[in-house]
Amino acid sequence: MTTLPDVQLSALNWMGPLPVLSALGVGCLLLYFVYPSSPVFPLFNAHEKFDFMATKAKYKFVEDAKGLMKGGLAKCDIFRLTCDTGIRLVLSQRYLDEIRDHPSLSLFDLIRSESHPHIKGLEPFGQNIDILLDLIRKKLTVAQGMYENTIASKVHTELQQESLLVLCTRKLLLRFKMDWHELALYPSIQRLVARLSCIVFMGEEMCRDEEWLRVVTNYAAHSLQANDALQLWPSMTRPIVARFMGSIRILRKEVQAARNIVDRVIKTREIDKENALKNGVAPEIRNDAIQWIQDVAAGRDYEPALMQLGLALVAIFTTADLLTQALLDICGKGELISELREEVLAVLRENGVKKTTMHKLRLMDSVLKESQRLKPISLSTFRRMAMDNIRLADGTQIAKGTGLMIPNEWMWDSQVYENPETFDPYRFVKLREVAGHELSSSLISVSPEHMGFGLGRHACPGRFFAVNQVKIVLCHVLMKYEFKLADGTIPRVQKHGIRLQSDVSAKVLVRRRQETVSLPDHACESE
Repeated sequence: MTTLPDVQLSALNWMGPLPVLSALGVGCLLLYFVYPSSPVFPLFNAHEKFDFMATKAKYKFVEDAKGLMKGGLAKCDIFRLTCDTGIRLVLSQRYLDEIRDHPSLSLFDLIRSESHPHIKGLEPFGQNIDILLDLIRKKLTVAQGMYENTIASKVHTELQQESLLVLCTRKLLLRFKMDWHELALYPSIQRLVARLSCIVFMGEEMCRDEEWLRVVTNYAAHSLQANDALQLWPSMTRPIVARFMGSIRILRKEVQAARNIVDRVIKTREIDKENALKNGVAPEIRNDAIQWIQDVAAGRDYEPALMQLGLALVAIFTTADLLTQALLDICGKGELISELREEVLAVLRENGVKKTTMHKLRLMDSVLKESQRLKPISLSTFRRMAMDNIRLADGTQIAKGTGLMIPNEWMWDSQVYENPETFDPYRFVKLREVAGHELSSSLISVSPEHMGFGLGRHACPGRFFAVNQVKIVLCHVLMKYEFKLADGTIPRVQKHGIRLQSDVSAKVLVRRRQETVSLPDHACESE
């Protein structure tokens, strides 16, 4: 179990004089007395009398968010909790149908309020979300089929040239070695996902730029650390606190590095375009996010480098987490792995790698959906901020500015799923055969019973691309490698408040397979 980052004064590298500390203390007291908590809904983990910043209450939430939410829901349908991100309104899932598409509830405004984009170094969290949504819906999803063969080819090449999922250090290359080797799974997967995403986001020539890969893979981790630390302080004091945080200084350097790289790429493209026009040659048409953002922005203001970091934040972390968790879940299940390999061969022999092919991998789809059911990215994937005063059908009033969440309680409910605490890789294959569940049982589908990708108008718009990317990688890993948990490794989900992450320290043993039948050539052409 993870804990909040060390935010004692020494850990924040305080260099300011005593008056700064005094001012912060006075500010905390003012906030405590000027902004008393609302008595409308019960607060189940109120802070102690002299805990002015609610630090102890926040720590308790970080350590046992699931227990606190479960205990609250056992008593009432609506209540408040002191979370690491502040006081939040918690609603039971019976309200989902009424508010899932409510126009006055915003996920993105809630994320923005929790992520401090006004602090230098965290600007990517404040980018124009409408441009990103237009990019995903109008460009990325449409171009998905075009990129699948490129991604499949890149996975094949990466596995040949380096190792299982591109080891983070070239000193540990496996290449085609047939003996067992140990590696940390998550960092390896994260690096491959970063490279594959880079093909789409920055163009294929950039997917091996080591500096760019370092920036995008490190930025997510450092920004989480910084935001976690800032949340312990009253909002008015956070810009001051940030000045003395080492993680913020690192983030500022990474943002500047991203600006340098992206600006260089754009400048090179502009020069190439000018030269082509001078020579009477049609300029190269780019099909990647750099060009797509320019197309969909339609005059709206944005900064290319910050947009790229924003894309990396939403794409790389969640995709790598799902793939890591699925591999950890199937480790040691030899019969299941054999069935998955048989399915891959049967489907790819007939169709090759394309959009419709991935939909036919039903057992793989079920495995991934079951992994996500047991360990979603969050205990609550339905979170919103009220942008106006809202009155619900039962008379409940939610004030403007309220942050709220609905826990994913039905994903682990015995009245919804048989043996909900057990990993059943065939669960959703069997559910597809039940009338009325044919569509909702696929990984890309969202429902109140499975909110792995959220629900309603803010359900993850990039899930179609992410799911296909995960399946393509998994096809190659299954067919090219044997893998098992390293001795002594017992994967444990890492928890921080509502955030759930696959075990980033889990070790696996891997070796090259003796393939009796290889993937079809058209499914994995090398460069």
